[in-house]
Amino acid sequence: MVLANGPSYFLQLGGSDQKRGLDVLQRGHADGAILSPKHLKTNKLIRRYAELYGDLTEWLMVDPQCYDPKPAHPDSFPMSRYACDPQRQPDETSLQSSVRDILQWESGFGVTAYIVPATCSATASKHWLYGLRVVADEAVRWAKDRGDHRPVLATLPLSDAALTLSNERAKVLDHAVSLEVDGFYVVLDGALIPCQSEWLTGMMDLVFRLRQHGFAVILGYASYSAVLAFPVGLTAFASGGFNKQRSFLYKTWSSSGGSHPRTGQKYWTRRLLGRIGFSAEAEQIHRADLWDTLADQSPYAIRLFGQSSPAEVDKLDNWKDTQNFAHYFWTCYDLAARFKEVPVLERAALTRRWLRDAMTLWKQLNDDPRIQLKERGEHLSIWESSFDAYIASIGDQLHELEWA
Repeated sequence: MVLANGPSYFLQLGGSDQKRGLDVLQRGHADGAILSPKHLKTNKLIRRYAELYGDLTEWLMVDPQCYDPKPAHPDSFPMSRYACDPQRQPDETSLQSSVRDILQWESGFGVTAYIVPATCSATASKHWLYGLRVVADEAVRWAKDRGDHRPVLATLPLSDAALTLSNERAKVLDHAVSLEVDGFYVVLDGALIPCQSEWLTGMMDLVFRLRQHGFAVILGYASYSAVLAFPVGLTAFASGGFNKQRSFLYKTWSSSGGSHPRTGQKYWTRRLLGRIGFSAEAEQIHRADLWDTLADQSPYAIRLFGQSSPAEVDKLDNWKDTQNFAHYFWTCYDLAARFKEVPVLERAALTRRWLRDAMTLWKQLNDDPRIQLKERGEHLSIWESSFDAYIASIGDQLHELEWA
């Protein structure tokens, strides 16, 4: 699977993001799109969006989302027949049949690459690993029999334990690198802004080890922490407006009914590698004459840095969900685009510089008594120490990789 001059950014389209993402992609502010269609009620609607996005990008995928235990809409999906209990020996015939149905369903939307379905497990159990092999082998065989040369990506939905415990992660990696797929679509159980060193190390190690073996790696439902994985070869990451508070533990989901708790408007910026509240916190920063330090040239946030203050913009209803989400999409695209311009072996230095600059700016905001922020950038010291330790641990291995 070739994604030229990565890393790339893909829109992760669920909820109302299908409509919001079109303008962003039309303006060239994403490299592709992944439809997460459990939010859509009919195949007709899914097909409509697939056609619209397919006309705008060469990279379009559909995520079957079988790791989500919430039932798919009965009018929309063949996924209801997919079942792989990680605690029991899988029924190969049933799995193979359901995988063929799902891939045929994806093919009907004109996808650029196939995402092979997978369920999630609390641990890397032998039955779950065996199920991953069954579906991956069948997907590769199905594509080959059809003379279909589109890339095949195996889904790796990993629980916290499967990612953070080194022995569990080793079992996943040993199994994954033996599969004959083109790459992996990785979905992790974790916070939107992860602050656990073991999780960050596990994420970087998973990406690096898979890339060592020549696989493409797309990190789904990700956010700014992807900058830690860019230097170790991350092919692409996907993020969207409703990427918050997802949990992929076996038979769990973070919010009932599939809706996600809203936390109020946020202004995301590369300058902080994080977010602040809009408009109350933004107004405090504006009154302290520091607001312009958070401008990052986003075409969707220009009005926030004009003559009006954030509070005035908010009062006039001039920056709501559509502009807010489009701005967030743009910042993700900007993160990846800036790394594309940097040689692979120089990317670790860029990540370190961004971390230091963001920590300096957070300190400036936190030290000002006029500014009281709910989030204070504490995650960045954990990101920095985890990143430095992992890069040191792999040493010269970065230089040995083909993509370097």
